[in-house]
Amino acid sequence: MTTIRIDGRDVQAADGTTLLQAARKLGINIPTLCSLDGSEPFTSCMLCVVEETAGGKLLPSCSAPAVEGMDVKTDSESVRAARRAALELLLAEHVGDCEAPCTLVCPLGIDVPEALRRFEAGKIREALAKIRSATAFPGLVCRLCPAPCEAACRRGKHDQAVSIRRLLQHIAEADFRDSDPALSAASESKGQSVAVIGAGAAGLSAAYHLALKGYPCRLFEAEDTPGGALRGTASVDPSAGRNAGELVERELDIYHKLGVRFESNTPVAEAGNLEEIVDSHEAVIVAAGPEIRPLLEAASIGIPQGTAAARGASRYQSSAVKVFAAGSLLEPGCSPVQALAQGKAAAACADQYLRGRAVTGPRRRFQSHIGRLLEGEISEFLEGAADIPRVVPSGAGYTREEAAAETSRCLQCDCGAKESCRLRDYAEEYEARGRRFRIGDRRRFRRIRQHPRITYEPGKCIKCGICVRITARENEQLGLAFLNRGYDLQIGAPFGQLLSRALEHSAERCVRSCPTGALYFRRRRRKEA
Repeated sequence: MTTIRIDGRDVQAADGTTLLQAARKLGINIPTLCSLDGSEPFTSCMLCVVEETAGGKLLPSCSAPAVEGMDVKTDSESVRAARRAALELLLAEHVGDCEAPCTLVCPLGIDVPEALRRFEAGKIREALAKIRSATAFPGLVCRLCPAPCEAACRRGKHDQAVSIRRLLQHIAEADFRDSDPALSAASESKGQSVAVIGAGAAGLSAAYHLALKGYPCRLFEAEDTPGGALRGTASVDPSAGRNAGELVERELDIYHKLGVRFESNTPVAEAGNLEEIVDSHEAVIVAAGPEIRPLLEAASIGIPQGTAAARGASRYQSSAVKVFAAGSLLEPGCSPVQALAQGKAAAACADQYLRGRAVTGPRRRFQSHIGRLLEGEISEFLEGAADIPRVVPSGAGYTREEAAAETSRCLQCDCGAKESCRLRDYAEEYEARGRRFRIGDRRRFRRIRQHPRITYEPGKCIKCGICVRITARENEQLGLAFLNRGYDLQIGAPFGQLLSRALEHSAERCVRSCPTGALYFRRRRRKEA
């Protein structure tokens, strides 16, 4: 047995044990993208480096043996810098989007492709729940938003953008007719109470997202009914037979189900006073209009002045650390959609504060971008999507058949493994920059659909060799192999064979072991050639 020290803790390991294995014995997680249990070390990603304290030498923990007396650090400054560089080298060759362009430009962050996939599969309630995880009042949002998603839609580079706003409105309308509305799952109650002052768009949005996070929420409103300016958009879509008041009332039923308490006809000046509300709650979000500023100033609560005054979390957190602001108090004249987005962001800040974490604002996930498409690349996206023109509704809105046809035009630009991609997770953790080492023209984007259930995107492959080793271990007759040399090295089926021949019985294992979105299960039924 060998005794070594890792992060100040001693561990005994059998001869031949690697530093990675010894660290796992202590419950220390060292990141890796090319390690495969039961397989010899491949040492390709270099993400698993650790520091030997004696000389400051960096070692790949997946292959470096544990040596008697060794003292190792797994998270020093030099280790983090080396891991960041390793990630940036991998990302320099990465070709693919994490999120679709339509999602990235959405002020509310609606995962449009996923919502449309659920709708296309006939799971309307799940589609609506996905939209509701991003925003309150989906029925109104789909009518009020200027639809930047459609301007960003990649399909528009070919013929016409997918009619995203009408499709989301169709999903929301289907839910409106259901007596039991689809809800996003709320977290377990955390017990810490939050007060929201003002029940307009920003305040309602903040209360909604706090309730989803499990916080008991009291919403103070000076008027007798919540909704504010949202109720004033009655003419938003008269042809659909709905007015804004109906849509607001429908959503308020969901608030009650989530446990939000409304304190109507309760102006802050008559609620004891602002200090009493602040003192009796663990956090407060002020989402009333600019007229409340004098009251805040009297209570020595400083609010950032306008959008140019601050960025990030500092835009929402006041000088009193438990008090946050959103809506027209921050940005007079902001649109209802902007107010909904600000309320959501303020709720994220309050959640971080209540958890005792640094208040940094809404999580900003790492995003890989393809950027401008090269000539001919749009055909890679079009394959698998319906080759039909944009569907124009025959009436005020889509019929079920029309909506299904329009949904089939979606190119599904997002990554098939965006929620499970370890490359993305580590890039976010180590603050890697995707284009730091990129030199010259990028590789072409490709989607290989030679397998009935799997799509392969070579541009996302990091040549970790996991799938090659799995096919060899599972005795695939053909299997996968490294093809070409140098910069053109790639993984694929040898001898020019199809992917379906290479992955006859190990496909699922390869997909589930892929550390990126290079291999993923097909997300839409498609008639194969």
